[in-house]
Order: sequence, then structure tokens, then C-alpha cells
Amino acid sequence: MSPAPAPTAAAPLPAAGQDLAPRGADLVVRALEAHGVKRIFSLSGNHIMPIYDALLETDIALVHVRQEAAAVHMADAHAR
Repeated sequence: MSPAPAPTAAAPLPAAGQDLAPRGADLVVRALEAHGVKRIFSLSGNHIMPIYDALLETDIALVHVRQEAAAVHMADAHAR
């Protein structure tokens, strides 16, 4: 068995004023905007928080629900 590769140094953080690469959540929100989405219905949780953060810089409205079926029914009614 060959030895494990030596750990490499972590990449340096960008200097102040430099842009970071977009997060996956940013790309999802850009796609929603490109498709003309104006409102989303969502059951909140830690797994989707990055998308919520990305939505803060858009005009897309976020409707929180406490039960998954409620989100489905609300989205269906809104679409009609």
C-alpha cells in the first residue's frame, strides 16, 4: 500500500475587495431569476439556508411553510 499524500497548505483567503466565486446557491437563484420566478414556497431547514441567503439580494419572494403539503397546495393555487 502506498503512503497517503502529504497534506497541502490551504488556499489563501481572497484579499479585501476581491470577489469570491459564486456558491451553488447563487447559481440556483440566478437560474430561478432567468426563468422569471417571482415567488417560491418552501419548507425551511438548515439544508436550504444558503439559497435563502442568496434570495436576499433578489426580488424573489419567499413564502415559508411548516408542512410540505402546504407548500405544494400554495404553489399550485398561486400558479392558477
